[in-house]
Amino acid sequence: MPESAATRIITEANLTATLLDWQAKTDIDVTRAPYFAKFDGTTNDTAAIQAALNTAAATKVRVKLPSGTAIVDGDLAIGSNTHVFGVGEDATIIKVKAGAPWVNRGFYFKASSTQSSLRGLTVDGNIANRPAQGAGDGGIYGTNVSVINSTYIRINNVKSINAAQHCFDVTTPYYGDAGDGATIPNPSEFVWITDCYANGHGDDGFTTHGSGKIWFTRCMSYGTYKATTSAYNNCNGFEIDDYSYDVTLTDCYATQNAHGYEIKAHGNMSAARNVRLVGCIAELNEVNFSLRHIGHHVDPPGSPSPLSLTAKNVQLIGCTSMFPRRVFMGLSDTDDGDVADDQTPVGDQYYGLAVGAYRGVTVTNFHHIGDPAYNYAGSAAIIVHFKAEDVIIDGYHIEGHTTGNWDIYCPGGVQPAKNVIITNGVHRDSAIGGISCGAESNARISNITLSRTVAGSPNGTGIRAYGQKTVRATRFVTAYSPNYNISDVLYSTYETPLATNITA
Repeated sequence: MPESAATRIITEANLTATLLDWQAKTDIDVTRAPYFAKFDGTTNDTAAIQAALNTAAATKVRVKLPSGTAIVDGDLAIGSNTHVFGVGEDATIIKVKAGAPWVNRGFYFKASSTQSSLRGLTVDGNIANRPAQGAGDGGIYGTNVSVINSTYIRINNVKSINAAQHCFDVTTPYYGDAGDGATIPNPSEFVWITDCYANGHGDDGFTTHGSGKIWFTRCMSYGTYKATTSAYNNCNGFEIDDYSYDVTLTDCYATQNAHGYEIKAHGNMSAARNVRLVGCIAELNEVNFSLRHIGHHVDPPGSPSPLSLTAKNVQLIGCTSMFPRRVFMGLSDTDDGDVADDQTPVGDQYYGLAVGAYRGVTVTNFHHIGDPAYNYAGSAAIIVHFKAEDVIIDGYHIEGHTTGNWDIYCPGGVQPAKNVIITNGVHRDSAIGGISCGAESNARISNITLSRTVAGSPNGTGIRAYGQKTVRATRFVTAYSPNYNISDVLYSTYETPLATNITA
């Protein structure tokens, strides 16, 4: 008899039931013999869980973790073909024991592992009850969930909190210091981290080092526990760091970090390259989106820094920056010059997007929303500086950065931005000045609308473009200062330009 739609449904249901029954019988239950993990919040379950992980690697069956809290020493090693799953975040909790050394991790996918996964649980680093970081501590250690020189790894629905260093790290066996332009061996590749949450990290919520072909999707990073100390300066929500490549972040959210998203490298290392941020949101970070290669963008007198060989090829597509500012999560550190949460220190730099040292940067459909009541004195919504080159900002909207100096600032001088294209943008009741480009930036500015009616706040310069510039099809809906340099401009309620393409 030919199969009908009805019999097909029954057949598929029977197959599903058979599969679930088979899985229930073959999954390793760590609470049963020979493991006997307790998950009672008191018993040390390290040996039981690790024994189950070792069995799974040898037999290629899954490890099932129950609800409850397992106390562990840390450094639970996941090998190849090992799939670990709990019953859900905040239900299955793996907690590093009080007093465990700072370097101990939660779970780590050990070197050369492949085709493994972790899902449906919480990892608590419990850093408040562990020793402080010692000299030399760091690198790949002190991380809650670490992927080390592994391939085809999937991490889903994992909550990682209170990490000594990182909540999630995709890395090589060591961070490396091989010089700008070099690569380091043994990367992790083909790693998918989806629907994960980081909070209370000592350094970064999510980070990568020396690894590539990584996808972060619908992940959230909710702030470093160092927000009240001077060490907060480089604690980030998402950090794509030294020697990383081909990394994509989609629909992620970062808040209450020094940088929401940072694409970067340290001085004597290759910069992260070929990075894409798609539909990402950053809110309440000192710098919401940051691109930089440390040591390759500053020119101290008599000692110019070299141009970066590797900081290149970054795309921001449909990303949103909201309310950049420092947010305190506790009592302030007076030695760090902190002030109350409702006020930015005068002269500090709070940016929606900062691009330094990178070239080949494309920013499309970018939205920046500032807080009109907040003191952004000395800052810009978007800054392109420190030898950044070949930067395109196309199709953007900026509003509410009302007390800032500029909406978009591209300085010249000895550390200029070069070859900057700014086009198809709208500025609505935002900074005192619209766009400023220094003489060396060779800027091309077109199809811009600036509109500003802010009670009690003076209008400054609409567009200031020194040197040889192309500024076209710019509409000033409300009056700014006549100190601007434009040609072929559409304007209203604005007097005729005094000069075009003047030299600095």
